[in-house]
Amino acid sequence: MRLEKQSTIRAEPSKVWAWLWDIPKLIEYMPGVEDVEPVEEGKHYSVRINDRVGPFPVRFNLDVVVESIDQNKFLRAHVSGKDQRFASTLRQVIEIQLRDEPPNGTDLSISTEISILGKLGSLGDALIRSRAAEAISNFVTSLKNDVESGQAAK
Repeated sequence: MRLEKQSTIRAEPSKVWAWLWDIPKLIEYMPGVEDVEPVEEGKHYSVRINDRVGPFPVRFNLDVVVESIDQNKFLRAHVSGKDQRFASTLRQVIEIQLRDEPPNGTDLSISTEISILGKLGSLGDALIRSRAAEAISNFVTSLKNDVESGQAAK
């Protein structure tokens, strides 16, 4: 399934980019993230998620590999992992684009392609789509609010 979200943030692309690399802060924006461990800083992370999809609790151990970067403009990452309880596999590609939106603004576009195989995948596209769309929307809203409020990224 493919999901997309766009927003305009009242800050320069370099400031938004700095927030995207503030990993401890980003964890707060992502529901269910319990832990992020850098395997190779800026390139590869191990992530543990404990969340719900509809009425079902899920726990994924994920590998996040940053595949492509164009600083202040573009990020592409591949996410993969498993939930043992539901014998399910998640694969996701995330692309984040930042475009200068004068004056002093940034057009943020996030697109993601998600596939979940196994028992969890068989629960239905609607449940998974709803949870994923909610997570992306909350991420964009939280990022926008913090950047625009002038809080400094670490």
